[in-house]
Amino acid sequence: MTDRVALVSGGNRGLGLEMAMALVEAGARKVYCVDLPKTPSEEWATVKEYLGRMDGVVGTLEYVSADVRDQVRIYWGSWNGPPSWIGRSARLFVVLV
Repeated sequence: MTDRVALVSGGNRGLGLEMAMALVEAGARKVYCVDLPKTPSEEWATVKEYLGRMDGVVGTLEYVSADVRDQVRIYWGSWNGPPSWIGRSARLFVVLV
């Protein structure tokens, strides 16, 4: 997983958040936690802070409020290219739904 980018559906809490944390601990550079609530949960914020304090962990979590059923928005962002939250240079290597 070293230097990989991942997207985790349901990453705001529970099992999705646990999977996102495991990906960062395994070396992922960025893990996008995609879920329906407009803002991340307190649990998500706690996990992000915890990962930031861990020695040797360089990856980060990022929260994205979106519906994963909207595949055009998730995969393309729009009909004109990749979503701005992924960035044009990033490629997703792992998608957990």
